[in-house]
Amino acid sequence: MFIENIFKTLSKSDKREFLLFLDRKKRKANRKDIQVCEALMQNKVPKIENNNNYHAIRNRIKKELIIFIFLKQIENDVTGESELLNEINLCRFLFNNQLEKQGWSYLNKTLKKAEDAQNHSVLYTIYLLMLAFSHTNTELDVYAIIDKKNKLKAYLDREEKLTDTLAIARYKLNNFRINTQEQSLTNLIDSIKKDIDVNHPSFYLHPKQVCNYLELIRGSLLYNRDIRPLAPIAEELYIKTKESNGFSKYTTEYKLRILYILSHALYRNQKLEKSFAYLQEMEDTLEKVNNRSFNHYYAKIVALKSSIYFLKGELNNASKVIEEFLESETTIALKDELNLKLNLLTYYSYNKEYKKANRFFIQMHHSDGWYRRIMGQEWVFKKNAIEMLLQFEMGKDDIALNRINSIIKNNKELVQLPQYKDIILFLKLFKKYIEDPSQVSKEDLLKVSSNQSIVSVDKEIKKTAFYSWFLAKVKERSPYDELMDNIANIRI
Repeated sequence: MFIENIFKTLSKSDKREFLLFLDRKKRKANRKDIQVCEALMQNKVPKIENNNNYHAIRNRIKKELIIFIFLKQIENDVTGESELLNEINLCRFLFNNQLEKQGWSYLNKTLKKAEDAQNHSVLYTIYLLMLAFSHTNTELDVYAIIDKKNKLKAYLDREEKLTDTLAIARYKLNNFRINTQEQSLTNLIDSIKKDIDVNHPSFYLHPKQVCNYLELIRGSLLYNRDIRPLAPIAEELYIKTKESNGFSKYTTEYKLRILYILSHALYRNQKLEKSFAYLQEMEDTLEKVNNRSFNHYYAKIVALKSSIYFLKGELNNASKVIEEFLESETTIALKDELNLKLNLLTYYSYNKEYKKANRFFIQMHHSDGWYRRIMGQEWVFKKNAIEMLLQFEMGKDDIALNRINSIIKNNKELVQLPQYKDIILFLKLFKKYIEDPSQVSKEDLLKVSSNQSIVSVDKEIKKTAFYSWFLAKVKERSPYDELMDNIANIRI
């Protein structure tokens, strides 16, 4: 499925370009590899009689596809790193072939580009190359180059340590099972903070380091299930980096990541207008770079914009912004697409567009096992919970009951996590409500999880939305009105 999955990520123009690329060496009519490609691009089964021939053709397509993607990556690399590495290889070729004069001339130009791009790993490689061939340049100050190399290595060591810590933090966030791990993660992040002087002006000249540091703070807060304190930290880091002129065309990726983290933190603090403003800054940045490798940020912007509309009471706009984006030709990852579709299903349900939501569910025809491999257990849990609520709203109580039983049965590991234990209690209570509504009262709901579930302990809006919908059923009022009232209770 390697080839098919890659083709799904390509735009129509990319697919046309690849067919021309595949045909570049030997142009002739009725080529089997072209026919196979065209079929796979249309999700069709290629018509090849001989199995061995088919595998040989697929292998040839795979090799060409890898080269094509490599060239596209170089073309779309806004950091300039691919070009710099190619130039370093050229310099090494010149030196190895006794063309020292040309080698030094080209290497000095590459050095200037790497300095402008603030690409420290490439700079370090250049310094090593300069030292390796220093004997061919009598004018080179070897001691100065060694000093620069050592200072740069110290910076790279700090950056590497930050990257390692961030990787461990992400790993623990994805795998935590017991509360004792919380303290170990906090200690880990506290130890790395001691090695980073955020008050030093040079810190803000390196957006990559600022971004990694911010993600560490975010990871720590996510671990504690409350991301709200992140907003003022993120805003201060972004403003200081911007005022220090730390951002450049080579650091667009880090600027976008910082802006998204900031926008999302403001949204969680329900600073909706401010969040919207920073999202607009993200869009402006994307339009200036006009690079398809950043398309996943458009999906993030759309998801956050729709969530903001949802909290502002603009349900139609919440759905519309996603619908229009999904209808556009913007190429995004499958995970981003599925997350947007799940959000859209939520908005349809709250807007009482049950038939539209049900048609959408029918289109999501893959098995839970398939979605679990792509999106993870938590995403499948949310999808099934939304479908269960939808079936109940459509008067299909038996299907809703079956969905509840299935959710409880298939999520034994997930429900061991603290943030899911009370949701399972709610599901069991909702099962009781479907069987006999008179047996469940508002007081029964509020007793679950020590009176803390309706306005969720972790202040997570999506979780509060789930509880509010159920509470609205018992109170016989609009689920959306109930949600807005409960969200008002967690406003900062």
